Amino acid sequence: MDARPVSAEVQPQRRLSAARTFVFSLVVLVCGLLALEWSAVRTEGSLPVPDIDPSSSLYFQQMPRHPPLESTLELSALHGVEFDLGGFDPEAPGAEHLTIMPEWVDLNGQTIVLPKPESEFRIIVLGGSAIGGWGMPETATAVGIAERLLDKAMSQRRVRIYNLGRTGLGSPQLSAILGRLAPKIQPDLVVTVMGNNERLDIAAAVHAARDDPAQVSLLTSPLALLGPLQDLHPWVRVLVARSALVRRLWRARLAQRSQLESTPEESSAAPQEDEESGSDENGELMPPLSKTLWPEAIESFALHRLGLTLAAIAETTHSVGARLLVSTVPVNHRYRHPEHEWHFFGMQLFRNKEYRTAHWAYYYEAPHEGEAAMRRRLMEHPDELPARLLLGHFLLESGQRDEAEEHLRQVVTLLRGKLRLSLEESSAAWQGDEELLLAWAVRLLHGSEVAVEEIKPLLANPHWIGSADGASTVCHAVDLRWYAGDVEGARAAASRCLRESYYYRADLATNDSLKTYAADLGAGVIDLASQVAQHSPDTIPDYYFFLDYCHYNARGNLLIGHLLASGIAEQLEGGLAVPAAAEALDRHRQSRAGRAVDLPELYEWAGVNFDVTLLTAERYGDQAHDRRSGDADSALAAVFAGNERASERYLCFGQCGCHCSASFGPRTSPLREKTARSDARASYLQALERDPSLSAARDNLRALDRAR
Repeated sequence: MDARPVSAEVQPQRRLSAARTFVFSLVVLVCGLLALEWSAVRTEGSLPVPDIDPSSSLYFQQMPRHPPLESTLELSALHGVEFDLGGFDPEAPGAEHLTIMPEWVDLNGQTIVLPKPESEFRIIVLGGSAIGGWGMPETATAVGIAERLLDKAMSQRRVRIYNLGRTGLGSPQLSAILGRLAPKIQPDLVVTVMGNNERLDIAAAVHAARDDPAQVSLLTSPLALLGPLQDLHPWVRVLVARSALVRRLWRARLAQRSQLESTPEESSAAPQEDEESGSDENGELMPPLSKTLWPEAIESFALHRLGLTLAAIAETTHSVGARLLVSTVPVNHRYRHPEHEWHFFGMQLFRNKEYRTAHWAYYYEAPHEGEAAMRRRLMEHPDELPARLLLGHFLLESGQRDEAEEHLRQVVTLLRGKLRLSLEESSAAWQGDEELLLAWAVRLLHGSEVAVEEIKPLLANPHWIGSADGASTVCHAVDLRWYAGDVEGARAAASRCLRESYYYRADLATNDSLKTYAADLGAGVIDLASQVAQHSPDTIPDYYFFLDYCHYNARGNLLIGHLLASGIAEQLEGGLAVPAAAEALDRHRQSRAGRAVDLPELYEWAGVNFDVTLLTAERYGDQAHDRRSGDADSALAAVFAGNERASERYLCFGQCGCHCSASFGPRTSPLREKTARSDARASYLQALERDPSLSAARDNLRALDRAR
């Protein structure tokens, strides 16, 4: 066999095509990026887990660590409490009965039945402490009233409203709660009544970093939370949300931008606080606007984030097949002091029992009760000008003009003399808050025209407009105009006052933004802010409906409940008929007129005693039911005792040991609510034994049995 010679010729190496080169480079790049992503994930995973999600610089905006839902049956077995499951069959395939844990919401004892009954129309309401109830029994809160009205109007299905209001929470936290609970609740409608807590965390964070412009710039950047990215391409937003590497690069870019934007020259030229505004000796987290160095940055960030979180709420809402309804936020336009409406009387006075009675009588048309209280006060303190002024007011209300003018003339004469000496001699004897007493007394004695003329020299000379508590000039001028009877002047300056004193709460800019964002999202709108103003005396929302800046009193909850029910009914098909708010307010006024004690009906009861303006159910102490009826063994006393037990669904509120703790708790157990309900039921039954004709006991028992 012939051997063929092997060719020693070397074959030429084939050159890689451009396509092969591209594929090879792409593979290398992808592998490198995957390695970097893996490293970024490991690095990000090694970072300490934040206490809250989404983050906040305020402890009361922190999110609980444990799950928001627990099995009702397991809770009952654990604590040995028998739950009334309302016909729920725990043996049904796939059936669940869950309880929303009280750390997540203000209202205790809310339960979810799964699967959702076809006969239920479910609504979720999101908001802060005002919508959460703030010390009111469930049936007397705005949400409880709205549920009752809608349930009565929708005869074919039962309306069930889940109140997910939580004290102190802003839209980021509320959006997170909705994301956790909406898939379980499966709502048909989601309603937001939020806006009061939007600036709280960023205002506090900026105030804490006020000496570091670079840090403030980083905090208030539109990209600070890696969420406000709507100005970028949607794919960029997706990458930031899904990639640890992109998030790391984005943070580096933000830090570099902050350093570039805050040069040494700019830092040295940054606004400087004066000695007073820089003081934190009172633990001030959020100072007035005049002491805030970066108000525009706070405003831009808060409203920007509100739009983003509202969009996230809309996405969650639509993902469960529900519709979204956005409400504006009503606030008290005459709020100026955290303690009391009549702060200028002095703290030692408005906490007095007689002045508390007078405040109640002032708002609930009980002039004889108010007159008697001020006469008792003047017997002990005959030189006390606020008591004499209020006595004159109540005497005028009851038609005793001659005696009223005598008391008011004493007040006016003395204060005019003091003011004259102060203006002529710059005497230190005059106190700025006495101007309010003078304006009020002159209006009662001579009318608003004379009073408005009286205050003109003070308004023209701002050096003389001030107050003992150091409040701003513009706010004191609002009060001065109000008590003198210049309603239009007070209204015009009220928004400026609110922004100066409480700029980190809801205001016109917040409500306008809410309406704009809702329109962009195609959501419905309930303009609660405007509607509350329309129902307010002189169209200025004030203590007629509010306890303080934003929390509703019994009358305010009644109004908001009817307005919410009407707004929701308008969004639903079928034209549901809901009673008009004006009619409900008129009935409420007639039922309370002349009473300086509370109503026994659970739907209209003012609630537990807690100390804001003290315009609440009782005026004498914790044992309210012993004082209201005069006979602790009467049927009426048993009704009030039942009301107070029913309100322990909100046991935490009004007690600083609970309200002021670092974790904003401990919140009461949902099991305790069951005990409170059974105790309240026993009290109502006891009342009916004492007096079978007492309708309030029968109605309250029915309301309690209907509540969840």
